[in-house]
Amino acid sequence: MPASRPHSSGEAVMPIREVFAAIDLGASSGRVVAGLWDGVTLSTREVARFATPYGHEGALLKWDVRQVFASSIKGLQRVRELCEETGATFAGIGIDSWGVDFALLRSDGIDLDDVRHHRGAGVPPTGREDFRQGSAGRYALTGVLDQSINTSQQLAARLDDDSIGDATLLFIPDLWVYLLSENVGTDPSIASTSQLLDAVDGTWAAELSERLHASGLIFPPVGNVGDIAGETSARITSLIGARNPVPVFRVAGHDTASALAFAAPARRNAATSGLVSSGTWSLAGLSLADPVLTADARTRGFTNERGLKGHLLVKNLSGMWLLQESLRTWGDDTGTAAIAELVRAAGEAAEDEHVLDLADPRLLEPGDMPRRIAQLAVESGRYFPTTPAEIARTIFDSLAAAYSSAVHEAADLAGVSINNVRIVGGGSRNALLCQLTANRSDVFVVAGPAEASALGNIATQLWASGQRYSITAAYAAIAPEDWVVETYAPRRQETPA
Repeated sequence: MPASRPHSSGEAVMPIREVFAAIDLGASSGRVVAGLWDGVTLSTREVARFATPYGHEGALLKWDVRQVFASSIKGLQRVRELCEETGATFAGIGIDSWGVDFALLRSDGIDLDDVRHHRGAGVPPTGREDFRQGSAGRYALTGVLDQSINTSQQLAARLDDDSIGDATLLFIPDLWVYLLSENVGTDPSIASTSQLLDAVDGTWAAELSERLHASGLIFPPVGNVGDIAGETSARITSLIGARNPVPVFRVAGHDTASALAFAAPARRNAATSGLVSSGTWSLAGLSLADPVLTADARTRGFTNERGLKGHLLVKNLSGMWLLQESLRTWGDDTGTAAIAELVRAAGEAAEDEHVLDLADPRLLEPGDMPRRIAQLAVESGRYFPTTPAEIARTIFDSLAAAYSSAVHEAADLAGVSINNVRIVGGGSRNALLCQLTANRSDVFVVAGPAEASALGNIATQLWASGQRYSITAAYAAIAPEDWVVETYAPRRQETPA
């Protein structure tokens, strides 16, 4: 018989009927999370966690796609085992990941050893001079700032040294969909990170590909979030041990859009939540119905990306990468307990109102991050940090200031007001960072859930499969223990307004 899941009170509930798998790929680590659906409640169980490594090839950085995909398959095998244990149906797979990076599908297949890492893109952007011109026009069309990591800039650089013609562009979640189901396509959220998608109508901006001189490059069809891309191929079905092919859904492929899938677009002149997705990268801003394509938004450093609903007006900021790379440089333990101790020590370090510019390109590439942070701290007028605790405090102060600035600036651009800040992702577990953000922004911070990308991925599959009539209803079905949040009040306030 199918297994029953107990309530927290001990009462039996309906047996698990279906299981959905979220492959949630971050720029530092990935995970496979199972969504357990009993017809009433959606709960989750992490079944696999793994690194998403990259390697050096000369000056280039390249993702180890083979290892990451193999780890994803092992996670899907565990989901299949979970289905066998519970008597449930393996009902779907969805993939979300970081943005901008891509593979090239040619007639003879994909070179999985040549999927390049955005952190090796080079600073400043390289590529054809005629494409580098016209930054304002590109922003008005795509809503995306010029950055060396952009797909467009990576393509422009590659045109100088190799051919990309007669190949189809596949972003990372699209690559996984193709490897699982042999389906070619994309969704608006991940495509919008490329600086090649029209921000208004959601189609490929042909004039930009022409300026790239990439007329032979094939752009994948842009489907809708919630589409069924296909089913697992016979090979993949056999590899994961499933009895039948498993549906593969197009969720919000960009992990930020997936993490913020719960966020309803703000209405002008209304109060709304500022949004922060805090992971390896941090993105901070608002969910809006329409993009903001003004010169003011561009000069203030905002980019427009597609969300599951509407658009995300956000600043792209260095995030926990700064701490991760510092720990790597020190050779320190990166486990939860070690990081918790570093956060505690950082809370005791000296305060300083001077903070780093997290958009500084010197923070982009791998290397001796503590040395760079110390240099930028002095340039900003901050005290010179020497200990790990002082470096960590510099990072957290700077992140909190950047989050506060971004959400309030976005509100100003959109004509709304901010009544709280919602932080999701790994950074939501950092109590010091959340408290500093509340203090800086002078509003309450609601932190969590930490695994928001995987939850958005699974909730989208639940809705797309017809089990719930809307994404809002899908979120409402999530079990309370999977929707854990903490609230932080600014120090100058005692109770919510």
